[in-house]
Amino acid sequence: MWALIPAWLIFVGLLNCWQVSAATLGSTTRIPVPGFPDIVVTTFPLPGKSEARPASGKVAQSISIIDRPCTNMCSGVAGSGPNQYECSTIAKSLAAAGDTKITLSPFLGTEWTFRSCKIFVTNQSPVDTIITNQGSIAAVSEKLAADCNAYNNAAGGLCLYQNVSAAVSVQHT
Repeated sequence: MWALIPAWLIFVGLLNCWQVSAATLGSTTRIPVPGFPDIVVTTFPLPGKSEARPASGKVAQSISIIDRPCTNMCSGVAGSGPNQYECSTIAKSLAAAGDTKITLSPFLGTEWTFRSCKIFVTNQSPVDTIITNQGSIAAVSEKLAADCNAYNNAAGGLCLYQNVSAAVSVQHT
């Protein structure tokens, strides 16, 4: 079905991803996808976690994960992963506003959902703030979706950043 949709049609209406960086905790916004359900964007706190003070002598930092390498891992029940093309719709939307900054306070995450695909980035640090941009999340999620989808007998995947408490994940909704 996706092969019949011209690329420009998928791209139309996806340029307003700037909404993501302006999201507030617990908010939900929508990015229109002509002829399909909207991409839903939600900012959420990680369950059971609360921000902490840095250890004695340590200062809270803002850490950039933009274009930083991460390690991909696929997991889950074989064949139950997201549709790669639905994840690509989200990734193309994010890439369209590539330099738009995303700032995640401690124990905060942002999630994009479209049909069978859910992409999210989380900050698992109790003290540090994570900074990334939509283009970087798009590149990582596109790779995860290609490697860890149902066709490849995976249920999704996770990309962990080295020496940083942050991750990007792709999974079935």
